[in-house]
Amino acid sequence: MKSALRNALFFWESRVAPWIATYFGWVYWPLYKVLKHWNVCFVVNIAGGTGHIICELDLFLRRLKQGEIPKKRYVWVRKNDYFSSTCVALYGKCFWYAKASYFLYELLLPLTIRYKDITHDSGLSGLVWQFDSRGKYIRPIRGQNYLNLLPLSELTLLWNHYFRLKTQTNEYFPLVTEKLDWKGLEPLVGDQSRRRVLVHLKEKKANCTAAVTDPTTYLEALQHFHSQNIQLVFVGREKMPSCFHDFSVINYSQSPYASFKHDIALFQSCYMAIIGGSGIAYLADCYRKPYLYINSWHIATPVHSPRCVVIPALLQKAPGKYLTFQEQIDLFLTTEGDGTVRDLDKFLPRNASTDEILSAVVELETLIQKPSPRSLLQESVRKLGPELPLFFAASRFGETFLKKHAHLLGDA
Repeated sequence: MKSALRNALFFWESRVAPWIATYFGWVYWPLYKVLKHWNVCFVVNIAGGTGHIICELDLFLRRLKQGEIPKKRYVWVRKNDYFSSTCVALYGKCFWYAKASYFLYELLLPLTIRYKDITHDSGLSGLVWQFDSRGKYIRPIRGQNYLNLLPLSELTLLWNHYFRLKTQTNEYFPLVTEKLDWKGLEPLVGDQSRRRVLVHLKEKKANCTAAVTDPTTYLEALQHFHSQNIQLVFVGREKMPSCFHDFSVINYSQSPYASFKHDIALFQSCYMAIIGGSGIAYLADCYRKPYLYINSWHIATPVHSPRCVVIPALLQKAPGKYLTFQEQIDLFLTTEGDGTVRDLDKFLPRNASTDEILSAVVELETLIQKPSPRSLLQESVRKLGPELPLFFAASRFGETFLKKHAHLLGDA
């Protein structure tokens, strides 16, 4: 039943609503004129999923803070899904009006598609749920509801701007909230003030994750925290590896307490996080928490935070024969609008090793205690992508990792 309803909604959103907007949008003209007169503006293209709804909300609020967008009566109407209902409850006060409602979203969709001058695009996704400025429409593949695809060049410019904006507003964290729902977490993790490290890994290949995580590579880092009596909590929605039980890791991910609002509560209150190639990293990034970002092969697009150490996955032409960092960046630049990468299957991914993860933990702990500028090696990586998010990110690649693989930097 749920699948049938989802397919029906996607058919409306990707076929019917664009058709109405194109040929019968005049039906919405009186409403459009009223909304325009009242200076109402709909915030659109914020995607679902942790990796987008968090950073795209963050982007919108930073734009407001910097005066990049004019003062209007901003309206945020979302489908009443898992992520949106939580964010509307927490951040609805930042808008003139905010509502999570399937009915209202679907009703207004032809309006926001047709009349772009009463919308503000806050998207950072290659998938777009609006026509472009010329009215271009791409009929999506079955099971998708996007209306357009951004080329990588345009998407790169969006992320470059976001990273620059984050640097300009580096003391402003608009998503940090006092409305944390901690009571529901107490039976599992105890008091909010306890020092805890959040642990995440990937058990499936997707997007920037070219290989599943070997959980044994985490064990020395877990032992490092466990010996300091730091609470360890397994986050995300993957299945916790059995070997983690030896370090008293709490299995939040498969507990009845796992929810998006509790994800936010955990990240906002944690000491540190280890994130494996996932958009969940932006929970740490946007709530000002130090973290490791590991096992993403997307060297060209690391995460932003100055309190983040990155250990990427490497790609091999054959066992032990690695692509250079520049070659790996060039491969990423072949990404198509639908996210596919040409020839990726020809390469053997190699995730971060046990010693690389542990050394990055130690480096991050040092950075927390005593912030420092990037080293010459770390700056050399950054300069490989002067027109990419790599250059504008404030994060750094692990120093020990770079020394170990300095030959992959070429002449940088």
